[in-house]
Amino acid sequence: MAGRNSRKSWNWKKVVSAGVAMVLMVPAFTLYADKAEAASTVTDALLKSKEPITAGANLLTYTAKIKRSTTTVATTAKVVQVDLQAPYVELGVMNGENDSITTSNSVRGMAEETGAVAGINGDVYNTSSTVDRAPMGGVVKGGEILTSPSRIQGLYSFALTKDKKPVIDLFGFQGSVTAADGESYTLSGLNKNFYYSDYDNKNTNTMVDSIQLYTDKWASTNRGTGSGTTPTEVLVQNDIIQQISLGKALPMVPPADGYILRAHGKGAEFVKAHMQVGDPLSTQAQLVSTGSGKAYTDADLSLLMGGHTILVDGGKAATFSRDISGVGGQYYRARTAVGYSADQRYVYLVTADKSSDSAGMSLEELQQFLVKIGVYKALNMDGGGSTQLVSRPLGETDVVVANTTENGDERRVVNGLGVYTTAPKGSALSISILGETSVFLGESLTYQIKGYDTYYNPMEFDQSQVAWSSTGNVGAFKGNAFTVKATGKTTIKAVMGQASRTLDVNVVGRDDIASMTIVPTSTVLMSGSDIGLSVQVKLKNGTQRTLPAGSFKWETKGFKGQVSGGSLKVTDAGTSGGQLVAGYDGFRTILPLSSGTSSIWSDFDKTEVPSSVTVYPQGELTATAAKTAGLGGLSATNAAMQLNYDMTPGTFGEVTKAAYLKFGTDPDGVQAQGSPQSLSVKVLGDNSLNMLRAEIVDAAGTLTRVDLAERIDWQGWKTLTADLTAAKPVYPIKLKRIYVASPAVGQDERSRTGSIGIDDIAFQYKVGAPVAARNKVILTLDKTTVTVNGKQLSLSPAPAPYTTKDGRTMVPVRFITEALGGSVVWTNATRQVSILRGSQLADLWIGDKSLIVDGKRVATDAPAELKGASTMVPLRVLSEAFHWTVTYDSKTKTITLE
Repeated sequence: MAGRNSRKSWNWKKVVSAGVAMVLMVPAFTLYADKAEAASTVTDALLKSKEPITAGANLLTYTAKIKRSTTTVATTAKVVQVDLQAPYVELGVMNGENDSITTSNSVRGMAEETGAVAGINGDVYNTSSTVDRAPMGGVVKGGEILTSPSRIQGLYSFALTKDKKPVIDLFGFQGSVTAADGESYTLSGLNKNFYYSDYDNKNTNTMVDSIQLYTDKWASTNRGTGSGTTPTEVLVQNDIIQQISLGKALPMVPPADGYILRAHGKGAEFVKAHMQVGDPLSTQAQLVSTGSGKAYTDADLSLLMGGHTILVDGGKAATFSRDISGVGGQYYRARTAVGYSADQRYVYLVTADKSSDSAGMSLEELQQFLVKIGVYKALNMDGGGSTQLVSRPLGETDVVVANTTENGDERRVVNGLGVYTTAPKGSALSISILGETSVFLGESLTYQIKGYDTYYNPMEFDQSQVAWSSTGNVGAFKGNAFTVKATGKTTIKAVMGQASRTLDVNVVGRDDIASMTIVPTSTVLMSGSDIGLSVQVKLKNGTQRTLPAGSFKWETKGFKGQVSGGSLKVTDAGTSGGQLVAGYDGFRTILPLSSGTSSIWSDFDKTEVPSSVTVYPQGELTATAAKTAGLGGLSATNAAMQLNYDMTPGTFGEVTKAAYLKFGTDPDGVQAQGSPQSLSVKVLGDNSLNMLRAEIVDAAGTLTRVDLAERIDWQGWKTLTADLTAAKPVYPIKLKRIYVASPAVGQDERSRTGSIGIDDIAFQYKVGAPVAARNKVILTLDKTTVTVNGKQLSLSPAPAPYTTKDGRTMVPVRFITEALGGSVVWTNATRQVSILRGSQLADLWIGDKSLIVDGKRVATDAPAELKGASTMVPLRVLSEAFHWTVTYDSKTKTITLE
């Protein structure tokens, strides 16, 4: 980089803590990161799938079989294989947000920002740093040196030459700054944070007696923070010295048309002796392979990214180039590695998963796995919670996380390696249909086609030109919207020009369902109230869907109300509670509801609970709250609490940000009287798309977060209700706080500032419900006489109880159910028996070896059968379904039910 005639950029990765010796700091290891106790062997690497990403790049999925002591475990590994001889595929460095060195992003975020079709996380960094994060190793991007390698022994880097030859080697940095009088001084680093160098077996503060260079890629005013050194800084623009600040940092970020030199000690003395404002200044920089001694300038490399220890060399496991304990190499963790083939044709971007379904790898196991899949030379990259691999599925335009991350989230890291396509548009190679394969009666679903061309890149289709059709009579298309009319199976067909594709679709019927559960926003009935409803459906094949209330037939029992849209409008709550029944193609589930009352807890007028404001993270965000009359159209005499928040400060996408309205002075909040079943809050929305939640603390000290709204996607006042019973709290409970939250994932999609109103916080309570009758019934095998609560009756015309050939006792369902306080309905068309007793519901069918009890399918060993005009059912089925107590006296052949 001669004369600084062109602007250069530089980059870092996770920064070290101030004053801590640089030994590649990593996150503390969690308890599930099991330590390798003895030597282990990767016995096999099974290729499970291979899918093109783009021309020249494939996603490979492996299962590694690993023998550890006396057990064999399996680890899932994902590999992006890149063919460097393919004409339309390239590798490139992905930096943090806005291509900056001092910012971070998830790997998916980096890929989306740069247009990569695949990628993995990159260099190691210190997650505990309190200053700007930056990579430990060097970075070259697009032929520009972005940051210099750290002077730490054994840190290898991956590079790609301009003629597409991969290199894994130890790299050092050589640079100098030359003043107008011709005198030069060594540049210690480019865009580097403070760290300690372990070269020459010393523990050297890299900022002492040094001159460091920072470009506009270092988007921060922190330079050398934590080093304990006093800086002298020089501002250079267009290769001319503009300002010299002796003994004090310049309060600015490096400019786009220049750079800032940070000097200390002997470096500062050089500045004082040889530099003046208005003088020209030049710099030179190059990377040097400390292994081969070869020097690399900007013109030689298209990319370089730092890593950690070498793993494989010459197709064999290599001796680690530095202590692996600093990166937990002895533990079974998620891993990331980069390598290439012996002929230098293929580059491998590798991740190994650590999850409930994948056993992770130690670094020794990773070495063995890499050798198994044919890697000739490889180095270790950042792992653990940082390990991420993204890939674009065939026909899709967006990348997805292809591996399973160790902590279940997408950690923000400072750089990564991306895969890019430069292919032109090709002809159509394949199309497929996008849409649900399990659909429900009454649904109207939209289907689309996707496809990819001869370069495996997604194609754009005019969906309005697709001709859609379906077989049978289960539904019909209007455009690309399929409206379901009947249960059964159909085949959907899409035709686009000469290409066509089919998709088998099942319209779910009763026999496909394993369970149904009504999900209400409250279980308390109050006249005039609205209860939000949805239904969770689980199919026998494991598919789960949450469906709107409109997909079901509804029955109310014991109260009056109507389900419309997504809610139950209660017109008359009654006095004893009731039941709500949802039905789908004969499959029914029941929800017991209690009659109740609502009590205002705080309306910020007549009834007010003291409140205050807090934020998270503290010290970054700001929020205020004020009682305001007439807010959002309320009357001038009606006050509500207005919560204003600003989540702009601080970094984004790393932690959840929240603004809290805290109640009372007790850390756990203010108590609610009695045993409330639900919470309601009147909220003035700001359409911010942030989340609204409440925190409840019960008598056992358990904190429960209650979702009031997943997204604040409205404006104006709206009453929200949340069920409190699902958490099974120990009463009494306290309301701690209500808050606006912006989770880390997707923060860029939500408003950072906003204002909501909170009014009429209330709790709902149930009143006593009648207890189901506990009658006692005594039957005798083969006799029609029966005793109910001591009174002798006759079963006639129903048959007497009997025992089948295989030893099952059959009883008349109607008489037994009614005698025990329930009711029975017979549906002749479907040969169905429906039993209701209190809040319990069962449906069974003649000849069917399964029944539905409270929304769950239960398998039985014998079906119900008809005996004349009576339905006989196995006694065990009834007793288990309704929790009846059954005793049998073998001497008298009597059966007692109660």
